Amino acid sequence: MNLLARKFPSSRLLLNFKVKYKTSTVLCVKIKSTTQYREFYSSNLTKKYFINPSKSYCFESIQSRSKYTNQVEMKAQEISVPVPWGNVKCQVFGDPTNKSAKPIISIHGFLDNSNSFKPLAPYICQNDNFYIIALDLPGHGFSSKLPNGIPYTPKLFLSSVRRVIRHFGINEFYFLCHSYGIHLSVLYSIVFKNEVKALISLDWIFSLPGYKIESYSDLWKSGIDGLIDIEDRETNNNDSAPAKTLTKDLAVSILMKYNNHLDLESAKILIDRALIVKDDGRLEFSRDIRVKQTVLMHDHYLDMAYLLPEMVKGIDVPWLMIHADPPAYGDRPAKITMDFLKKIEANSKTSIQYETFKGTHHFHMIQPKETAEIILKFIDKIKIKKTSKL
Repeated sequence: MNLLARKFPSSRLLLNFKVKYKTSTVLCVKIKSTTQYREFYSSNLTKKYFINPSKSYCFESIQSRSKYTNQVEMKAQEISVPVPWGNVKCQVFGDPTNKSAKPIISIHGFLDNSNSFKPLAPYICQNDNFYIIALDLPGHGFSSKLPNGIPYTPKLFLSSVRRVIRHFGINEFYFLCHSYGIHLSVLYSIVFKNEVKALISLDWIFSLPGYKIESYSDLWKSGIDGLIDIEDRETNNNDSAPAKTLTKDLAVSILMKYNNHLDLESAKILIDRALIVKDDGRLEFSRDIRVKQTVLMHDHYLDMAYLLPEMVKGIDVPWLMIHADPPAYGDRPAKITMDFLKKIEANSKTSIQYETFKGTHHFHMIQPKETAEIILKFIDKIKIKKTSKL
């Protein structure tokens, strides 16, 4: 038995950590007055790394800082979860071998990737109370694309989340999700009951309840033709003259052109996980362009439409809802979302805490410390409620 196995009891998660992680880098965090460390050993490294177990971390004392900003930074463990079409890539922030640490599953928004949670991670995991498993959805980040002809659907995305959770053998966890990822967290909580301890949602925009479906067959037609059309265009583009050489700076400028919710620093953080190097050395966007086509079609949301009644009645866990102020996509989508949330509150067992955050749709990346403070206070509050005898 190796040193890691002796130090921590065997578990599915620990075995995956031991076998799958490519690196084992953990920040040393210094308390204001004293420094106390407990040893953390990795079976694939010869050196010892240390984690401070104290619950008195001060954010400003974390020693590693982003190369893009003055924000603190936590390095992640990179793992691959095998799926039939390839791999779902995940980043694990924090120490999953700590038996007292609670797991958080994080799902990013549309066309983003798991780096969306990189600025938040050192604040959420600061006291070793939590670790975050942030995944790249299929067709995003470093995760495998689906084969041509296979559409991206909510059920496919949700099954990928389920595969990740089963891979780690996790039975209870918090969801910390952004934008489109919130759809999946809500669906998961009603499909796989009694696993989610709380929902933490960063700027949910959910317009489906306000959309009147007049013809399902028309939606099927537009979805099928839309997928075929975009695959044909991609084939023709690949056969045409080479496009302009992509550089990292150009990729950042393209991202910021089409996503005005990002600042320069957060755009660079997302781009770090949005580019791959081809065999000839050229850079290429890693995301599957078909995601943009399929997710923007109303046909994509048919999987969710017939689950709306269960979404209204089936959520029974505490829920933190942080919305951007002003509304990131206008007043009407924000009102539809809020009306739906009020309907859920009136018909289910959930209790929703509403917060507004002065910022853009990606406020959690631009102002991670302030976002984390709201999240941690919410978790502390629901812990107190559960343990209270009153």
